[in-house]
Amino acid sequence: PLVFLVSRLVCDHVVLAPTRSARWRKPLLHVLLLGVACCTTKATMKDVIYEIMPYVDPVWYQELGTAYLHLSTCRAPRLTAPLACGDEGGATLWVAAAAPKGAAVMSAMITVELASACGRCLGAGHRDSSAWPPPREEVPRYDSEALLAIANMHAWPAYAATHQRTPRCVVVTRDPLDRLRSLFFYAREGREAWFRTEGVDKALQRLSPGGDADQAAAVGYFLDAFAWEYLVQSQEYLRVNLGAGCVVVRYEELQRDFDGEMQRWLGAWNVTEDAEVRAQLINKARKHAPARQTAANHHATSRLYASEYKAAVKKAILANETVAAEIGRQREELGYGGGHKGSRAS
Repeated sequence: PLVFLVSRLVCDHVVLAPTRSARWRKPLLHVLLLGVACCTTKATMKDVIYEIMPYVDPVWYQELGTAYLHLSTCRAPRLTAPLACGDEGGATLWVAAAAPKGAAVMSAMITVELASACGRCLGAGHRDSSAWPPPREEVPRYDSEALLAIANMHAWPAYAATHQRTPRCVVVTRDPLDRLRSLFFYAREGREAWFRTEGVDKALQRLSPGGDADQAAAVGYFLDAFAWEYLVQSQEYLRVNLGAGCVVVRYEELQRDFDGEMQRWLGAWNVTEDAEVRAQLINKARKHAPARQTAANHHATSRLYASEYKAAVKKAILANETVAAEIGRQREELGYGGGHKGSRAS
């Protein structure tokens, strides 16, 4: 982050000073920053793209990520042979879907690892707004063999049909209350540019001082500003994927037994049952396992706070009868049922 911030000042005020076009200034800036970061650290381009996530406008961030994936998995020649994962040259489409704050980034990173190892061209979408809740994403502008249907890509089934591919889909689900509470802390920390430019992070920090104090005012603001709409929208997207016949992979099960749940994931994609190949794939994905994440992860913001504070936020959320009823309906629909048990990272 320090390299990025210093480089941004230099690039923006010196290198790009003559650039008059606002349309091209941002993408040129970000390309330069990626180059500087890769040259001044031992990080790979993939690492750098991940690390700059909180600092870059999501619209341009996603464009950069999509361009990188297209180039690295679809266009660039491979220096090593891919694993024999099955269906080589076939007409299937591996799809990974998840709702925002429902393990979406984890799902994306796992998919990048698996698709890259298997030599499959990986597609990602486009968005036209940085606001929360996230807008519907456009499908990729090229044919692909694996797809990040992450966040809100309702049209992915049509995309598969257009390219005459048979989709094999997994949808990662997470307890709705945990999704909502995770978003509260994510916004409070200002982990995306929109939260900072709209003053959401400062408002939540002012209204929610922490500890076991009453969080009703902070949660009320949070729900009114964007979180209620997010709660409904995110479930609508999960419903699209359930309706498309996706195999459900639960975030909670990935916490409890990552390797076992990844076997189900690979089975849903019809990956070869060869034990050695599967072991190599799971080993590549394991770095993104929920149990391995720390507070250094941009998206694991809940780990920054004490259990008393998290319990107070949960209590305030459930004190809203309308929200509590919606969470109950969503839990039943996703097969969670009963009372909320919560995930260890929530």
